[in-house]
Order: sequence, then structure tokens, then C-alpha cells
Amino acid sequence: MITEGFSFSQSSLQSYLNCPRQFELRYIKKLTWPAQRYADAEKYELDMAAGQTLHQAIQRYLLGFDGTLILDKLQAGRDHRIPIWFNNFRAKLGYLKEKPDFIAEVPVSIALGPYWLTAKFDYLYLEDSQPIIFDWKTSSKKPRKAQLQESMQTKVYLTVAHKAGLGMETKSPTIRYWEANFPDLDLTFMQEEVGLERYLIELKMLIDQITAATEFPRTKVVERCVYCKYRSYCNRGVMAGESDADQGFEFALLEGKEEILSET
Repeated sequence: MITEGFSFSQSSLQSYLNCPRQFELRYIKKLTWPAQRYADAEKYELDMAAGQTLHQAIQRYLLGFDGTLILDKLQAGRDHRIPIWFNNFRAKLGYLKEKPDFIAEVPVSIALGPYWLTAKFDYLYLEDSQPIIFDWKTSSKKPRKAQLQESMQTKVYLTVAHKAGLGMETKSPTIRYWEANFPDLDLTFMQEEVGLERYLIELKMLIDQITAATEFPRTKVVERCVYCKYRSYCNRGVMAGESDADQGFEFALLEGKEEILSET
């Protein structure tokens, strides 16, 4: 069902782990008109838009746009969180704009058999031939470092950076998540060669499992369905859950029997 040349990402792989049926509906059948994801849809959409605006502002700043003009425009907007986040970024990571060779908001792909694995880096530069990755986030709750260490995003980003020839093969990449609401939080991760090979093996096995599948069953964790945009296709309720409760549900699952995360 998966054609050659299909490009997997951390979002699509996580979607399959959440629920194979969700992956099928979204990435294979590409169905439209999904259900409302959250009951507080307006808040969720405002949060998503704020995150996207921050990413765009940081990208422009890194590319040489005047930081004062960017800030003035953000302050003229309706969401007063964004200029605060942008100031936090300039204070903590403003030095990144001075790096001589970097890429920002650029997708990079590696081949895994007849398929692709793609990561879109918010920012990546080389430090003595070592790839250093940054990813900006606007989480409302302080993330757990242990959770991020084994997250699909960490595995995919480090694997792609390591195998794409962006630096020396002998130097392992590093990824740092920067939280705009928690600017002093240290969320930096690096895996040695053994750990990177484990990531690669896990990702290959997961992609093999997906591409060999002939059926995509619904998740057995029915409680998860209230946060899924495709629940209406599965006759698993019409009422959406709250966006903040979704994060709490993820943590509960991590501490329980099943490790199921949100796509985001």
C-alpha cells in the first residue's frame, strides 16, 4: 500500500505508533474533512498560529532581517506572547545568526531502501564538522527530558543529520530543543555511534513494518480517540477533548503500559 519513494517523517511515524488507522487515513488515503481535534479549537488554533509566527520571525532574524523591526511588528500583533518569546530567543540564542554556515527551516532527506526519511530542521550548523541541531518549541507545559530523549523527533533528526553527510561521519550530531516559555531549560541530546545505530535499526524496522502492512487497525487505547481528528471515520465519538488534557494524557501513557505520543 505504500509506494516506493514515499517520504516518512517523525510526524507520520508517530502517527502510526499512535494508531495505524490514523496513519492510513491521513497519509495513505489522505482523507479530508476530519473531525474537530480539540473542544477548545479556537485556543488551539491561536497557539498553533503563534508558534508558526515565532518560527517565521526567528527565521527572518537569522537571515539578517533587522531584529528591532521584527519586534515592532510582533508587538503590533494581537498575541502578546510572541514578542516575549522573540526577546527570549534573542537574549539566549541570538548568537546563532553569526554562525557562518547554517541552514534554517530546510528539509533534509536520506534514503532507507526504496523510501525516504525526512527531517525539517529549524536550524542546523556545523561546529568543527559536528552537526548541531536546534528546534524551537512553544510548549505550555515544561517538557520531560527523558521523554524527549526517546521521542520520535529526536530519533529521526539525529539519524538524518548523521546519515545525510552534513558533517564528519565520526562526529555525532547534537540536538537542542529550545522552549520559548522556558528559555533557561537545558534540553540537549547527543547519542554516540552505538546509540545512533540503535535509532537507525529501530526506524528501519518501523518503516519495514508499515510498508509490509496490509491492514491498519484502530488503536486499542480508545481514550486516545477523543484527541484524534479522524475519529468520525471510526465511529469512536463526536466530542473532542481539551488540548491541555491531551498533554496530560500523553504523560499518563508514558508512565503506564503504552507509549503513545501526540503527532506534535
